[in-house]
Amino acid sequence: MKKPVTFKSELDISEAPYYDRKGKQKWAKLTPEQKLEIRLELNYFKLSEMQVHPKSLQNNQYYMFLPETLDRMMKKRKNDKLVKAISF
Repeated sequence: MKKPVTFKSELDISEAPYYDRKGKQKWAKLTPEQKLEIRLELNYFKLSEMQVHPKSLQNNQYYMFLPETLDRMMKKRKNDKLVKAISF
């Protein structure tokens, strides 16, 4: 049994106090290098530490990097396990 939709003919208006609606977006202040570091670490975690059911492996999503980005990271962090893990 469906109930019919009804609307009031009167409108109630009240004033709300001012408040800052901007969020504290710390990620917006990250440099491109810091964002890249986070993506590298996420890929490493997903590839080596995260437990995933074998039938769900195809659902994992990894960050893809351009070859020049990886080359730049390899030069900066020559022996780093994160860079080695994703540079197949």
